[in-house]
Amino acid sequence: MGIRYSAYPVQATDIELARREPRHFINDNPLVGFDGPYDEWFHLDLDKSWHYLQRLFTWPHSSPAERGLELVEGNVHYLNSGEYEPHFGVLDPDQVDQVARAIFWTDKVDVLAMLIAENRSGDRLRDDTAYVGHHLEAAKRFTARVAEAGHGLIYSIG
Repeated sequence: MGIRYSAYPVQATDIELARREPRHFINDNPLVGFDGPYDEWFHLDLDKSWHYLQRLFTWPHSSPAERGLELVEGNVHYLNSGEYEPHFGVLDPDQVDQVARAIFWTDKVDVLAMLIAENRSGDRLRDDTAYVGHHLEAAKRFTARVAEAGHGLIYSIG
């Protein structure tokens, strides 16, 4: 449970449609194999690490990775009922390419340094570094593949 992050590739010709109708588009995305086995190429699941990555990509010592924030930018919109509306983001192929290049050199050492700066220690430091580092590497692979294919992407936080 909780607020999670998912991203999917979008053909360059469908970017404007994805921006206008993100909910419909995610459900009808022809590049996403919902009925097939999980495939990291077609789907990026950052679980709840998206919030850590927001901080990592804006952390003072990660200025080259700042462009990576576009991959995880945003948050849910809370309603008066206590429920929330998800946030959708759409990146065109040029933005995906820029994000992939920006986060390429970011790694677990950067994650560790950020978490130490946030006063994490002991088992929590080790566990959080492994968790965020795993999802960072998945984000790097996903954005590199999507950029290489010339696609954009759509993501949902919610």
